[in-house]
Amino acid sequence: KLTLWRMRKCTGRWQRWLEAVGIGLVTAACSFSLPYLFPNCQVAVSEESAQDLRRWYCDEGQYSGFATIFYNTQEEAIKQLMHNDIQFSMWTLALFALTYYILACVTYGVAVPSGLFVPCILSGASWGRLFGTLLRSVFGSSIEPGTFALIGASAMLGGVIRMTISLTLIVLECTNDISYGLPIMLVIMIAKLVGDMF
Repeated sequence: KLTLWRMRKCTGRWQRWLEAVGIGLVTAACSFSLPYLFPNCQVAVSEESAQDLRRWYCDEGQYSGFATIFYNTQEEAIKQLMHNDIQFSMWTLALFALTYYILACVTYGVAVPSGLFVPCILSGASWGRLFGTLLRSVFGSSIEPGTFALIGASAMLGGVIRMTISLTLIVLECTNDISYGLPIMLVIMIAKLVGDMF
């Protein structure tokens, strides 16, 4: 609906420019205000895990989960969600996933060069990490939230891009672990079918 509205109403050069500037201002406001409003300060477990964590307004030796996701590059945020065993609170993950997903949907189609591949991975990884964190709180520490971040990223890509075999191969090539093959295949197929229903 937003794309159709843009095609009908936002056709002039200055309208497209103002829309891009407005979306940029909204994105900057969200990026600065959310980590400030919800600092979620936690103690860093080790020096190695604290290397790419963002302190923001937290005390020395602590990190902010929100700032760690928002103020790292997208690639580093994906790495934090999938590989780092630091604790992100559930409401931090939920609020980030929802905000980032909405911003990605609004930004896509604006008159700037942008894509959806990495934003899909990041928003899917945050949804998956949220689900993995929820399962870990119910079933204990045997659950690895980073694995669910990988599965969530695969599901988001499968639902948006709607490719099956080639996307499965791309994700498996990135993980370099064939043991994830069956879950990734199932998730991508189910996400494609759900996307096709819409």
